[in-house]
Order: sequence, then structure tokens, then C-alpha cells
Amino acid sequence: MWNSDLPGLFDGMVQGDLAAGERLWRLVESRLSAIVRKTFRLSDAEIERIVAEAFESLWLHASDRVRDPWRYLLSTCYRRALSFFRAPRAAYPCPDDVPERLPASHHEREVDCEDQLLAWLRARGELSLRMLELTALGREPEEVAGILGLSTRTIRRRLQDLLESAERFFE
Repeated sequence: MWNSDLPGLFDGMVQGDLAAGERLWRLVESRLSAIVRKTFRLSDAEIERIVAEAFESLWLHASDRVRDPWRYLLSTCYRRALSFFRAPRAAYPCPDDVPERLPASHHEREVDCEDQLLAWLRARGELSLRMLELTALGREPEEVAGILGLSTRTIRRRLQDLLESAERFFE
């Protein structure tokens, strides 16, 4: 039922109907939050921010060029969530009053990011997944090394390998 309402609400939002945009938000917010929470294990605040920014991006880029608003939202959420694994969040803070915006072309790819991400994550070993999880929680490489009993150099190298692997996989 919810999927059949999505196109009509999105069309209304594109035409400037604020009420349709608000109904669309209520329709997709809990689903997107649940998917991001299950996949990335981020804090509630981070999940809330990712989902809100994805919807804001959809709102700002709403046009006839977005053929599938659900894929657009999923793609945006996954790309933003993946950014938590690329660099420590503290090193590159985003001021709260300046929202991050990506060009629409990045969001309009006809890919199923959920399946791609799950496939990439399944291909990683348990140690790599634990390193990604600790990094996503904001731990520095030195802390991750101490927790996992590895050298900092090994952690940095493995994280760099994971980053390169993800970049190749998601090109």
C-alpha cells in the first residue's frame, strides 16, 4: 500500500504541494531510518540527520528527472552513511546551519544501493567489519588498534584498503 502512494505524493511535492511533501516524509521516514539503523549501526542522532538530509535533498532536487523517489532516498542515505566510514567525523565537521548538498546527478543513478552495499559488506571479513564499526562510532585508529590488538599501522592500512575497495566497488 505504501509504495502505491509514493509516486502521487512525490508528484504533488514536485508541483509545490507542501502537504504532499509532509505526507511523503511521514510515509518514508520510519522505513529509511530502520534500513539505515539495521545496516550501519549508527547512533539515533546520526540516523536522524542522514534521513533528514536525504529528504531535504529530494525536496531541493525534486523534478521530473527523479524517476524513482524511493531509490533516490535510499541512494542518498547510503552515500551519506558510507561517508561515516571514510574519515573520522571530528576531522571534517559540518556546521549545523550549512546543510550538505550533493549534485542531483549523483542521486539519480539507476542502481539499487542497498543490494550493492550488502554485497560489499558480506564480502568483508569479521575483523574488517569490526574495524568499520568502531570507526563509524568515531574511534581513532589508535583506539581501534588497542581494542582489536593490532598495530596502528595495520589498522590504518586496512582502513585505506577498505576505502579503496569501496570506491572501486561503488564506481
